Amino acid sequence: MLADDSATFNKSYSNAVIPSKANNYFYHSYKDTRSTTTRLQEIETALNAEGYSATKRASLKGYQIGIYYVDKYYGDTDDTGLGIILAKPTN
Repeated sequence: MLADDSATFNKSYSNAVIPSKANNYFYHSYKDTRSTTTRLQEIETALNAEGYSATKRASLKGYQIGIYYVDKYYGDTDDTGLGIILAKPTN
């Protein structure tokens, strides 16, 4: 899993955008019973609140999106890497 501060990531991508509020909705605790559809709606609402509306997201020309998501709780999953990152390839 590449993080925005890893040397490999920084050689390959620039202008990283990490919507932290939206990324909070990717975590699944074992008590979480929200559906994937509900979680997606929460993520979209959070992206909009952070200034990344559908129009803004569509205008990010040249960006690639990386998503790490699990659809249910897995005790051995590294939850710290869950979420969305947007970045431009450097080449």
